[in-house]
Amino acid sequence: MEGLIALKLRSYDFLILKLNHDDKTQSKVKPIASFYKQLFTLWHTDYVHRGINIRICEDIVRLLLGRNPVAQTIKANCMRHVAIATDGTLEPLDNLRINGNDHVNTRLNILSSDLDSVVSNKVWGRIRDESAQLPDECHNCEFMHCCRGGYMAMRYSSKKGYNNRSIYCEDYKQIFTHAWETIREDLSIKVKKLGIAKKR
Repeated sequence: MEGLIALKLRSYDFLILKLNHDDKTQSKVKPIASFYKQLFTLWHTDYVHRGINIRICEDIVRLLLGRNPVAQTIKANCMRHVAIATDGTLEPLDNLRINGNDHVNTRLNILSSDLDSVVSNKVWGRIRDESAQLPDECHNCEFMHCCRGGYMAMRYSSKKGYNNRSIYCEDYKQIFTHAWETIREDLSIKVKKLGIAKKR
């Protein structure tokens, strides 16, 4: 980290490798919890007070406190946006391409279609509807509100579509638990006393 700090940059991120459940069956997915737990501890202990921002660490705190993250790296939100490729192609989340081109190929282009046409597009609509659904496995999870099943691209399998928890689910649980144990001593609750007017 100190080598990065020497660049005199104030903001960083450490991206999670985007893989899906089909990749998992091929043993391409490696545990990430240990790295991100160490990163969170390092950031919290040595760098927060120096004004160094690490986006994924800050997003983890936001999620634990019930706020929305800056980046869609961990939490699945209902998709309401459109990605415009460099050739003008209109797509749902461009990262869904790891699951096959049929997940992003709307056959629409900004040069020949207006943005409103996306709303009635079957590919975009299917991804929007899938993103609004919580995976069956996640309904009783203590971290359900933190990740809502996890980032869409990393929930996919050819057997169950997007009705899976993230391939990194167990890692996320460890990371969230570690982060909460790290920050909870820093938290304080301010109670505002409400005055009650007395009747005369």
